[in-house]
Amino acid sequence: MKRILIGIGLALGILAGGAVRAAGTNAAGALPASWLLDGVAAQVNGETITIGEVMGEIGSSIAIELSPAEREAKLRNLYAETLNALIDRKLILAAAKAEERKLQGWVVDDREREIISGRFGGDRTKLLAMLAARNILYDDWRRGIEEDLLLSAMRMEFVDKRISVSPRDVRGYYETNRAAFVTPAGVRVSRISLVVSDQDETIEQYGARVLKELDAGADFAATARKFSKDAHADDGGDWGFVNAEDAFAPPLVQALAALKCGAYSRLVVIGGQGYIVKKIAEKPSVPLSIEEAWPLIDRRLRAQQAEALYRDWTNRLRHRAFVRLFDLPAPSRAS
Repeated sequence: MKRILIGIGLALGILAGGAVRAAGTNAAGALPASWLLDGVAAQVNGETITIGEVMGEIGSSIAIELSPAEREAKLRNLYAETLNALIDRKLILAAAKAEERKLQGWVVDDREREIISGRFGGDRTKLLAMLAARNILYDDWRRGIEEDLLLSAMRMEFVDKRISVSPRDVRGYYETNRAAFVTPAGVRVSRISLVVSDQDETIEQYGARVLKELDAGADFAATARKFSKDAHADDGGDWGFVNAEDAFAPPLVQALAALKCGAYSRLVVIGGQGYIVKKIAEKPSVPLSIEEAWPLIDRRLRAQQAEALYRDWTNRLRHRAFVRLFDLPAPSRAS
């Protein structure tokens, strides 16, 4: 099982309690966003998963640019996904225990040495200092390593070893989904990013000065090195080939779409900053041959099989177990 590990605790609050529901359903309702009270999230056989444990796994992964309502919706989805992952973890570990599966001590020792070497420069005292700073007992940390290794071994047996993708599967998928296997279209873009430093000059006035130089014949790359304020300035503003929709805000995408190769735009103002973009070149999407697409299809089919096998496996474990989920109640908001 792929365990969800995202980072430090998030300063968002969830109230405990609520009605008991059938396993597998998602929590519903609005989440508070300013305080945290711990409580029971789920019971798995004789063990309990707390809300604090779930929130600790979620961490600080929710984008701060989202609106409060969007953050709450995102948090609720992450909460449900993380809780289900923690339930799966407990069920798989319980299954391993029931089958009396154990790891040799040297396996855990080797993994610990790998972690200390890779993350702490081989210095065990740095590991212990990190654990102390986070109020984590060494024995608990080591037990977590052992559990992770056991989970990987169980997944290998019940999922990974059972994946089988034949050449016929790959060819059939390619024939059915040819349109999906193409090299992405791209546009090579150079951009000048302008930031006003003189309060007596507006971004429009500053942009007009830069455009005046370009219109008079100044080299775009040299002008970018002179005026631009972004990570590509030293490269003459050259971003290389990109998918414009992925790389730039919609106003810049629209400006690029209106340009012929070799032309540059007028000033585009976004959030108080100014941009001038130049379309250097374009390349169309090109269909991939089956040989070129083969590794992509193989990975995709294996991932699909792995997901289906994993879900079937954990569903069987849930049917044999006692699992209860507790609703998160809607917060009481001050009027």
